[in-house]
Amino acid sequence: MNMKLKLLAIVLIALVTTLSGCGGGSSDSTSNSQSNVSNDSNNTNSDSGNTNVDNASGDNAGNTNADNDSNSSEPQPGSLSKEEGHKRVLASLTDNVILPGYEAFATQITTLDYEVTQFCSLPERTESDLENLKSAWLASYDAFQTLRATKFGPLGESFRYSRLQVWPLSPTRVSESVEALIDSDTDFSQSIQSKPHQSIGLISFEYQLYDQTANKTLLEGEEQVRRCEYLKAMTGSLALNIGEVIEQWKSNYGTGFKGETSSFAQNHENLEKLYSAWFEYLEVIVDNKLKTVLGAGIPGAPEERESVWADVSVRNIKTNVTSLQSLFNADEQYGLDDYLVDVSDQENLLLQINEHFNAIFAAIEPLEGKSLAIHVAAESGRVQVETLIEKLELLRSVMASDFVQVTDIQTGFNTNDGD
Repeated sequence: MNMKLKLLAIVLIALVTTLSGCGGGSSDSTSNSQSNVSNDSNNTNSDSGNTNVDNASGDNAGNTNADNDSNSSEPQPGSLSKEEGHKRVLASLTDNVILPGYEAFATQITTLDYEVTQFCSLPERTESDLENLKSAWLASYDAFQTLRATKFGPLGESFRYSRLQVWPLSPTRVSESVEALIDSDTDFSQSIQSKPHQSIGLISFEYQLYDQTANKTLLEGEEQVRRCEYLKAMTGSLALNIGEVIEQWKSNYGTGFKGETSSFAQNHENLEKLYSAWFEYLEVIVDNKLKTVLGAGIPGAPEERESVWADVSVRNIKTNVTSLQSLFNADEQYGLDDYLVDVSDQENLLLQINEHFNAIFAAIEPLEGKSLAIHVAAESGRVQVETLIEKLELLRSVMASDFVQVTDIQTGFNTNDGD
């Protein structure tokens, strides 16, 4: 029995020694133990975010940050499935870019309609009054140039887009169509939706505000009243068409496009519709807005430029590129840029695309402040236009090859049909 008692005493001594070595001892060990408890508490209740300041030594603060990072909801590069990536991009672009862009245009059309009413109610109108009306039109036109890259879905259906603007189009065809409508017996108090599209959209509005002959008749002469009725009818048509687009995006079309209940195949198809419209407009900028106007040599083909009367072609291009970038990154929300990293694990390609955008904006800067017609008529200006074309084509090349290959988001139909 004595031997057993001795053995039992030895075992108890060893057990006590082991427990004291593991459980705590020094003050550093106690501090680390408390810090771990504090970190666990913070991770459990992230809303409170209270870290024990007394225990937050340098090492402990670092551990807290590491724990928080590891529990972050942000996906790691390459960790997100294509299905989840589709849903995030479609929902984000709908809520943060597409629908807000349409609503901004609708707001500007409402303002334009008000300014038309004010202008036309004046017993006598001055150049200053006309300039105010031009400013309202230009704000509407800027908003249109922003949404142009989303020419699919409700905007591209039922000729809605072409009722907002038809281009490329001969300026002569626009002016002749407008003047013919004024000279006709058209009742402008009724809908003009069925009239030729080149005579009821933003271009025909531009012609009447900026063309010298049209200016004179808006400010004086027998046709003042009729032209005012015409302008009022056009704002009504513009408001009607964009209103229908917004209504559909806020109802069934928007719900389906966001992919909340759609299949993987349908979401992928929707993403390709969006990308096709995005890519198509990049081509329009290069081919129609720049190369055609540049022509084969001096003096170019300035009559082919967009906004020939208001002469804001360069401004339009900058707005267009800005909108393409906004659509790509969803205005800093979850966009194709995030998809490229989270799903395809292509941070280097994203960096390359961003560098191309920066180069394009740098190439636009020297062109600002002068008419595109002046640039294409001089050798130095043509070089600057060619530089811009080159930068845009580099982006187009990357988006047509590398981006498509790593994301499997293809360009499908071509919407650049002139409507």
